[in-house]
Amino acid sequence: MILTFSISFFWSIISFFSSLVYVPANLTLTKYVKRLFEIEEELSDMPDDERVENRNKFSRPIYEEILAWYEKTSQKIITNEKLKEALTYIKNQHVELGQFLNDGRIPLTTNLVERSIRPFAVHRRAWLFADTPEGAVCNAVMYSLVESAGINNLNIFKYIEYLLTELPQLDNLNDEKQLEHYLPWSEFLPDYVRSSDSEILTVNKNLLVSK
Repeated sequence: MILTFSISFFWSIISFFSSLVYVPANLTLTKYVKRLFEIEEELSDMPDDERVENRNKFSRPIYEEILAWYEKTSQKIITNEKLKEALTYIKNQHVELGQFLNDGRIPLTTNLVERSIRPFAVHRRAWLFADTPEGAVCNAVMYSLVESAGINNLNIFKYIEYLLTELPQLDNLNDEKQLEHYLPWSEFLPDYVRSSDSEILTVNKNLLVSK
């Protein structure tokens, strides 16, 4: 499904890190988190392949220290509610949290995602027409496509027009391999749907690295 591919573009990886900084008792963990962000800032201008290589060299040992800290801390009696939430998050999401070490495209924070969905939340009253689960799914697919198109420097109107023209001609709309050619980041998209002066791309690229 297009929704699956679109949502997978927005990896939500380390959203719990920022909240942990405000847990006073965890100076050691705060140090680890701060160092991760410092490393990420140093890698911000690198190509994706070089970024993931350096993440594994410099960030992986720190991430493993965080997991070791979790194992040690989770055996203690915890009274701090925020710390309990953080420990539960690490327990349930540790595999997902480590995915930034496998793919240089994955940002360390969810800032990009949160900024992208903010207009949707602000204008949610306009989405009241989605009064059924099917309507909500349709809404999510379209919104995901539009935001993905903007981030990938596409002319959104021309891109949607292209999809509405081409997709009905496909023999099998459930063929994921075939649908990949129509996703906003596909190299197979025609040049006329691309935009060289996308303001959305310029703004969001600056949010990929947390300052």
